[in-house]
Amino acid sequence: MSRIPNVKGDIPLLKRAYSKNVAMGERAVASDFEMTIKGYEDLTVLVRTAQLPEISRGDPVEDFGLYGQGFQQYGAVKRDGDITVNIVELKTGLVQDTLFEIIEKKEYVTIEMVLVGEGQKRRGWQLEDCILKADPGELDTSNRVGTVQIPVTIHYNWCERL
Repeated sequence: MSRIPNVKGDIPLLKRAYSKNVAMGERAVASDFEMTIKGYEDLTVLVRTAQLPEISRGDPVEDFGLYGQGFQQYGAVKRDGDITVNIVELKTGLVQDTLFEIIEKKEYVTIEMVLVGEGQKRRGWQLEDCILKADPGELDTSNRVGTVQIPVTIHYNWCERL
């Protein structure tokens, strides 16, 4: 018997929590995604990590009523934002060549982020009028098993559900 008051196991509570969790169904797996830059579909297989776009509204709208009672409500929908991705470079230099081409030409690209997987309906986001920025990549003489990855910041000006 425990010497701490009001302590007891609650197995039925744990069983209910477990059953509720299982009832939600199979989870989306973080690796089950595709990121495609329209016109540059070859890069899709080289994307290693990515972020989902932000879902939010702008700053809350604040108001005050009688006796200084405050109230905040949702602001305007926010459809722009930034995400980061890591793209693996090839020995041919395809990734850097493509990034240089997009950035030097001031090309605004359309990107699709889609969750896909076994038994999973394709769903995702279309990011429009994107500006790309290639951040510094890491080179390491002591890393003989890792790939060269280029971090890319994507600023999207409009985000739409697919």
